[in-house]
Amino acid sequence: MAKPVKIEIARNGAQKIATALLAAKKAEAQAKQERIELEDKLLNHPSIKKGLKPEGTVNFQVKDGDAIKIVGKLYRSVDQDAVKSDKWTDLPVEIRETCFRWKADLQLTAVKALDASNPKMANKVHKFFSTTPGRAAITITQK
Repeated sequence: MAKPVKIEIARNGAQKIATALLAAKKAEAQAKQERIELEDKLLNHPSIKKGLKPEGTVNFQVKDGDAIKIVGKLYRSVDQDAVKSDKWTDLPVEIRETCFRWKADLQLTAVKALDASNPKMANKVHKFFSTTPGRAAITITQK
């Protein structure tokens, strides 16, 4: 893990921005918490709760003409151990091919190791994926 670099920041420059950023993050966290509490309250309201579905969309009309749309979600994930087991072959091939989709997944640690150990091969591998810059993460630690 990289050690933090100590930089003296002018009081009227970046320090002012950092202080404003901390205040904005705090306000954002409070607003998010309030939003979640209000969503939970709405989901538990008797007139809403009775019409909800665990999965799918339900629309509610409110007295003043506004509409509330609630989308129920269920998350499913593949049991990787089960797929690797003998039970997998118990499923007919046509079921396996229609119910499951396979996609390539980049193993970043292996790619970085290849970059260091075999640049020529790494250049060939790099043709199969793209790299785009992400947003920088900013952490401010106060005393």
